[in-house]
Amino acid sequence: MSVSPGCLFTRDDTGQALFLGPAEVTALQEAAQEILAEPSAAGQTPDAGALKELVRLLGATAPGEEPVRMPGEAAAWIELIHGQSLIREALREQGRLRVRHRCRVCDRTLLVDPDRESRTNEEQSDAAQAKQTSGLAKSAAGFDVEHPYRSIALLLLQLVEDEAGKQDVKDKALSRVCAACDSADFETAGLTAFCPGCRAPRTETVLLTCPECGHDFRGAAAAAPVWRSPAEARRARAVALLAARAGEFEKGLRDTQRDALAGTLTGEEELVAMCRCALPGEFGRYVALLFTTTHLAWARESMMSATTSGLVRWADVTAVEDPAESAAEYESGLRLTVAQGAPLVLNDFRGKGVCFGDREAAFDGEGVRRLARLLRGEPPAPAAGEG
Repeated sequence: MSVSPGCLFTRDDTGQALFLGPAEVTALQEAAQEILAEPSAAGQTPDAGALKELVRLLGATAPGEEPVRMPGEAAAWIELIHGQSLIREALREQGRLRVRHRCRVCDRTLLVDPDRESRTNEEQSDAAQAKQTSGLAKSAAGFDVEHPYRSIALLLLQLVEDEAGKQDVKDKALSRVCAACDSADFETAGLTAFCPGCRAPRTETVLLTCPECGHDFRGAAAAAPVWRSPAEARRARAVALLAARAGEFEKGLRDTQRDALAGTLTGEEELVAMCRCALPGEFGRYVALLFTTTHLAWARESMMSATTSGLVRWADVTAVEDPAESAAEYESGLRLTVAQGAPLVLNDFRGKGVCFGDREAAFDGEGVRRLARLLRGEPPAPAAGEG
């Protein structure tokens, strides 16, 4: 039985869905808790009670296959937190974002441009130290559009200081000195954004509209939908599951093969199993085979050739057979005859594979043929000795 790579949520007001991996769930929890701890906002925020419900729901949800229903008010907070990372990314690109550092000696606040600090330290440090400093500055900015929840957690939780501690990067190496008392002992105190409309400094944890001039910060996040159709969310879960189990694949699953197999997924199927096999006439077992409830996908790649891939839908399969030519040599083979086009022939199954969910499968020739017939909808063959 496989472990789910995350949680699938559905909105009870719109029916839309969202898949979140464990790291994203944790980051959302942390970001929400930080907002609750310091509930400062530029503009009108949604109900704080709904944010508490989001924290409770995320904490009570264990990874699993069934969608978890989420109230619309709590779901709106996920959109808001997601949008905050995009807003700050836009402000950073405009040069309007600063990291606040507070002197531990005199309490003076120093504003630092994380991009400038990164460039300066990379120029002044040796290669190893520059790599550490670059990672620190990236954490200071905290932006990754592929992982927006982790990004906003870095921003709101002020994890720059923690990252610096882990990497043992000296404040002196960062060229940060207090102008008032000459101390180099600082703590990270959050972010300051300068409003594009009136240049006023904004230190709130949530940026929506500027109280000074009415500038709407949310324009940067308007084109980034968070909640999607249920099929899109299920597809995201399936892709994450495929990636999570790739390390268990026989001889490893190449990234390009994994991406090719993932490209056949629509969210309307369930992953069943995957294994390695060969094409007729080849000595190398270069084919990665993925069984789903709607289709069989394959991706071939060797050191001498680029990835090629394809799929056969079970609805198009007219026969599942053991090709005589492969059976004679390997005693294992699979031939799928389709209504239109050439049959798909595969062989050299060696009994190794990965099962998804609770469904078990044998990965020799007989086992993959039995699985193919089951997924095609054929009744199971009677056991030996039965009429």
